Parts: sequence; C-alpha cells; structure tokens
Amino acid sequence: VSSGSNGTVNSEISGNYVYGSIVSLKAIPNEHYHFDSWSDGTTNAEYDIVITKDENLTASFAIDRYELAIVTDNDKGSVNSEVNGEYDYNTPVTIIATPNVGFTFKYWSDGSTDSERIVNMTENISLSAIFEVTRCTLNISAVGNGTVNSEINGVYDYGTEIEIIATVNNHCHLESWSDGSTELVRTITLVSDSVIVAYIEPDSFTISATVAGDGHVEGTGTYAYNTEITITAVPDEHNHFTVWSDGEANAERTIIVTSDIHFVANFAIDKHTISVVAGDHGVVNSGVNGSYDYGTQLTIRAAANLHYHFDSWSDGSVEIERIIELTQDTTLIANFAIDQFAVYSATVGNGNIEGAGIYDYGTNVTITAVPDAHNHFVSWSDGDINAVRQILLVSDTTMTAEFAIDKHTVTLASNGNGSVEGGGDFDYDSEITIKAIPDYGYTFDGWWTSPTGDVQVT
Repeated sequence: VSSGSNGTVNSEISGNYVYGSIVSLKAIPNEHYHFDSWSDGTTNAEYDIVITKDENLTASFAIDRYELAIVTDNDKGSVNSEVNGEYDYNTPVTIIATPNVGFTFKYWSDGSTDSERIVNMTENISLSAIFEVTRCTLNISAVGNGTVNSEINGVYDYGTEIEIIATVNNHCHLESWSDGSTELVRTITLVSDSVIVAYIEPDSFTISATVAGDGHVEGTGTYAYNTEITITAVPDEHNHFTVWSDGEANAERTIIVTSDIHFVANFAIDKHTISVVAGDHGVVNSGVNGSYDYGTQLTIRAAANLHYHFDSWSDGSVEIERIIELTQDTTLIANFAIDQFAVYSATVGNGNIEGAGIYDYGTNVTITAVPDAHNHFVSWSDGDINAVRQILLVSDTTMTAEFAIDKHTVTLASNGNGSVEGGGDFDYDSEITIKAIPDYGYTFDGWWTSPTGDVQVT
C-alpha cells in the first residue's frame, strides 16, 4: 500500500496474507487536501479489502477547492461576476464593485469597504456588494453687491434638481456664477459636491471721446457705476482747448459715471496778434495788424519820410521789408533816423577849414577858413569871400578854401643926388635885390629902413 503526494496511508499493513484474509485500508490527506481514490477505483478513504490475489494499491489526493459567489443589486451597481466559480485552496481572486451613475459603493457584505479587493479562497465565499445613492453637498454664496438664496445649502441625493437665485443690488449685475453661467435664476442638477459663487459687480459704463481739431483726451474708459473720474482735453503744441460738446469750458473736468457718455473735445490752433508801429518820421504797413493763426507768415515793411531813412526794427532787424512767422504776440516798432550828409573840405594854398564833418539834413553848418601864418584867405570855391560862413546842409558838400601867402610892399626912396631900383610888392619872406644908383659926382652913403610892417627903405 502506498500514497501519492499530499497525503499518507497505513502502509504498515503492507505484507503477505493468507488467501481470504480481510485487511483494512486507510488514506489520510494532508491539510487543505482530500482523498480522491484508490488506484483500484475505490473512492472510500477507508475500506476493507478481501485478499484473493496480490494487490498493489496507491491512494491519490487532491487540493481542496472552494466556491466563490459575488452578487449585487444590478440597479445600483455591478460586480465582476465573471470571477464566480470554484478555486483551489488559497487562490487569490480580485473582486470589483462598480457603482452605477448616481450611486456610491458602500461596503461588501463581510464589512469590507474596499470596492476593489483580493480574496484568498480558503473557504466557500458568498459576498454581496452594497451600494447607496450618492449624496451631494451644495454650498452657494455671493461675492460683491448682492445675495443668493443660501438657505438651500445642504446635502442632497444625487440628481436632485434645485433652483438657485442671485439677487443683485441697484445698479449692479451678475457678472457670472463660478461655473460660468450668467443666469440670475437657474435650476441645477446635483451630480457632485458643488461650491458655486455668484460674482456680482457694479454696472459698468463707457466714457468715450473724440476730438475736433488737434489734441487728444485722457481718462476715457470703462468704469463702475457711480465712480468719480477725471477726463482731460490735452491740446497739441500750438493749439488750445476751446469747449466740450456739452458746453463745459474747463479742459479738465470731473464726472460721476452713471451711464455711457460720449464727449467731443474741441481744439483750435493758437492765435497771436501782430502790431506793427512806426516811430517818428516814417510809416509802416499797419494794415497787417490783427490776430492770426500760429505760424502765419506776414510781410511787414517800413517807409521813411522825406529826408529820413529807415534805421531798424525794434527786434534788431535792419531789413526794411521782411517776412515774419507769427509764433507769439508780437509788437514791432520801425525806427527812423534823419538823413545825414558830409561837409568835406579841400584847400588851395596854406590853410585849413574848420567845421567839416557829418551833420543832419537841414543843419546850418558854420565853416571857417583858417589860413596858416603869413597867409590869408582869398575866397571859397563858390566865390564867397567870407572866411566864416554858414551853409544849409541838404546833400554831401565839398567846400574848397583858397589861401594866398601874405604880400608886403617894399618902397624905395632917395634923399636926392641919386636913384633907387627894386621896390614893389613881394611875397612874405621873399629875398629881393634893391639897388641905389648915385648921381654923377656922388657916392652911395647907406640905406635907412623905416620901422613899419611894410618895408620902406631910403
């Protein structure tokens, strides 16, 4: 008698027996195994055999097997029931409970709360997966200027339909719920825990502006209701703000935003005045005087009275006719001066003229012919013989004074008994020859000179 694996037999009975003897056989399986059969087909682990021939018997054993059965309420969920069946001892089997939509796995009938788990087949197992309706928490609130019906906050069965309401304050609006909806009153279906916030904002309005002219407006945009804002009309260079389209004259103004408003800011180019003024003794084209746009080009001119001439403008320019570009208020004065003429001097002989020079038109100029020593004035080139004279100056004038050397008379006389030669009129400092000729029988005795300016010689 022998045994296969996983068990033993009462092999001590093996031996020789007398024909007809009765022998008791016994097969004993190991733990978690069971007796299957003897090699002669007998399925009793213990039985008596009558010896009638030689016998060689072997006991066969098999591992224990257990039944797995998992079930659930198919309306609420499912299990992987395809695993149901018979398994060898200690075989690990994965069982899975899957809830239907709107339900939550609660536990297995053996108390386990793992929806997916491994069971080891050490016994027959029968399990039920228990599901329950999913419970969803609702929490609604408001941020901003309004309220919601938060009294509905609580826990509800999956799929429950609930109306939520946002109530906004005056001049406010629902910007959106946190889930994107913009409906004030709406019905939601709870399928999960939900936290929903209503964002309530003040109404917004647009303040816009356009311009007429050269400039721009600062401060426009979109603002919340009742916001106090400042808008400013800013002119471009060389322009100025005139008025807003609603009549307001202040370039910077404050607005309380309560509605959409569009403004037009009016600008105009700067204007400047020109005043062209003539000083004494001339005129200007004062017809150009007035107000002009910035950058206007104007021609101004000056004309002097008779016997006067243009000197300069008050800004230093000496152009009698010029073009100016108006960039600021401007006053220009034309300055005039009387014409001036020269008295030039020239001389013939030895002397000079006093009083030559530059004089205003119409001046009575005194000129004097001054002879050098031992000379005398003869006449002016115009025939006037007055050494000191006045001339009325109306143009450049050259005055020529003629001078002559002083002449002296040499008078010769004889006291008798002879004659003299060489007397007459002579230039100052001339060297002359005089001659005394005695009569026959006489001899020259000497000269005698009288003490006078002229020379009298005897």
